[in-house]
Amino acid sequence: MGKTGKSAKVLFCVLIILNLLVLNYAGIYAQQSYPYHGKRLNYNKTTPIDFITYDVYGQEANKLPKFVNPGQFDIKWRYDIDLPSNAIKGPNGTIYLISLDGVLYAIDPNGERLWGRKIKSYSNLTLCPDGTIYAVSQDSIIDTDAQSKAEVYAFNQKGNEVCSYTIKNPISYYGGYCLAGDEKGNLIIPTEDGIFSYDKKGNLNWKNTDILKMEDTFSIKYSNVQSIRAMSSENIIIVTNDKVYSLNSSGKVNWSINNSYFGLEIYSNELGYIYNRDGKYNIADTKNGHVLTDAEIKKLNIKDFPSKTSWAGGYYYNNFLTDRKDKNYNKGIVSYDNNNKVKWVYTVPSGFNGYACDIAADMDGNVYFSDYGGNLYSLDKDGNERYMFLRHKSMMSSSQIIVANNGDVVWITDEIGAICIGTKSIRVLIDDEEVNFSNKPFIDSGTTLVPFRPVFEKLGITINWDAKTKTISASNDELTMTMQAGSKSCNVNGSKKELSVAPKIINGSTYIPLRFISETTKKEVSWDQKTKIIYIGSAEQQIKHIVDQFFSYLNKKDYKGINSLFNIDELTDVDDSYRVIDKALNGVLMCNDIKVQININSDIKATAQTSYNLTTAKGFNLYNTENITTTFNFVKTQGRGWKISSVSK
Repeated sequence: MGKTGKSAKVLFCVLIILNLLVLNYAGIYAQQSYPYHGKRLNYNKTTPIDFITYDVYGQEANKLPKFVNPGQFDIKWRYDIDLPSNAIKGPNGTIYLISLDGVLYAIDPNGERLWGRKIKSYSNLTLCPDGTIYAVSQDSIIDTDAQSKAEVYAFNQKGNEVCSYTIKNPISYYGGYCLAGDEKGNLIIPTEDGIFSYDKKGNLNWKNTDILKMEDTFSIKYSNVQSIRAMSSENIIIVTNDKVYSLNSSGKVNWSINNSYFGLEIYSNELGYIYNRDGKYNIADTKNGHVLTDAEIKKLNIKDFPSKTSWAGGYYYNNFLTDRKDKNYNKGIVSYDNNNKVKWVYTVPSGFNGYACDIAADMDGNVYFSDYGGNLYSLDKDGNERYMFLRHKSMMSSSQIIVANNGDVVWITDEIGAICIGTKSIRVLIDDEEVNFSNKPFIDSGTTLVPFRPVFEKLGITINWDAKTKTISASNDELTMTMQAGSKSCNVNGSKKELSVAPKIINGSTYIPLRFISETTKKEVSWDQKTKIIYIGSAEQQIKHIVDQFFSYLNKKDYKGINSLFNIDELTDVDDSYRVIDKALNGVLMCNDIKVQININSDIKATAQTSYNLTTAKGFNLYNTENITTTFNFVKTQGRGWKISSVSK
């Protein structure tokens, strides 16, 4: 037999062996009862995101993030903050977080900065039910020889400082303070001398010196306190390595139970239950410390315990099912139903970096998590991949995930700051007030269609609907109009008009072209491609909105957003010019106290005179430059509304 024949025979044998190995490998998986997740996305079809990102040394990164499957999802906003951390969400959706240089930010659900306050050093945050925000800043590393202190800052939700004071020898649990705030605005914090409670003026309420024990790990002091939760001022839950305690408003023990699981994860709700996971659920009543029996647990439903990782159909957890021989198997998450049974298992794609962390779920069962490589994942309730935001960092990366009140996801991560990702949707504002729709507007072949009734009624127009003929009648003091679903012809004030798209009935709502509203009501209509917002109002309102957006984008260092406000026919290189401005104004916190005076010069020309104050920071000092003036020149473009043509000082 020649070399070719021998090679073919060897190849044939190798293929048989490989086939047997594959079958055997598949057999190993087939023996398990845990199903795999649903469909994966095509990772080759990605959209680069033009974010300016920086590495830990402050150097501009040359590797752009990528968005997998952005078709039905969108990055709604980004707030550029250097290495943000310790983010928390308030009940109204406001997000509070701290930057590397020690600025506490408050950001509203639309990504707008409400306020920023300079504090000292790296800090931890907690939010009290009464709205008090505590930031506890650590000045020095806690070790066996050095004494440490921490600055405590208390703010209300408007950013006004309530008080500030210093505490000695605060202690952490593996890198972070254990903080809690009760409904009276009291701060509960552990120190080397015990667990302390302070009121909003910095006065000591009580201290407990019996529970906290100090431990040395690699010459660094830690306490046995893992977490603190304030169910109320009369029921402060303290979780340690070996016990769970409840303290009253005097710092005395209400009850205690044994805790044999190191690293207890505690979840609590208004029902007064907590539970941890150490192979099974251990559930106790926080009112009295009674540990529920198996029979009592069976009467409960997991959905009674709302937490960051649960929803009505079950909950999600890190994948620690290591009984398979797949090295990548435990890099992912597990979906459990309400009876603690595995529904499906998700493993990160081959070659992706690290294990699932910071898992969060929304009310529909969609789950979000990140990995050590800084990648963000979103799956639906059946384990199908919805989208991914990929960075593939070689260095370990940390992130936080917050599910916003409207269902969007805010992802806080180093280098990028805070970004909001959600399904693409169109909003409509009339005279600066948002229109509420049961059925959302959408774009069809380049034409924006909106439900006519909510828009016309918001404009003060009376609507009548003839279901038999599918005819719409609309009228007010200045308008009389009729149109019919399926027909492009309509009658406006006795004159025949043609619509670009015939009215459509979808899910019980009749949709009409947005541009027709402008033509019939004489209102200005503009479309913000960046934010997906339709603005209907006067020319002055349109221009005021653009100026507000300009400063909002500038404060967030959103250069693409700035570009979207300019007339592209006159645009030179605004993107690069504003990057230069941003670098020149190193340390800028924000432009504030903005005043605008608008002059409409003609049907297509306008100017806006603005004055504002500029706040910068150097070290721990803030500097204000007042009454900076800027002139914006505007031009009304065909089909795109008012746009900035130039800016001058």
